[in-house]
Amino acid sequence: MPRPKTKEELVLASKENYEKLNHFISKLSEEELQTPFDFSKDQKKKKPTGIEIKICGMS
Repeated sequence: MPRPKTKEELVLASKENYEKLNHFISKLSEEELQTPFDFSKDQKKKKPTGIEIKICGMS
């Protein structure tokens, strides 16, 4: 699907994608739904803390 160019296209695309997401979620098992997200091993997903920001800014 091409990128929406009008507000109407954007609203339609968002509704379609929301329905796809709901459909995907409805297919998950109870175990999958209860599994917590764990991004601890993915460096790209970690948010820097204030200390890390200060250290990065000093170097």
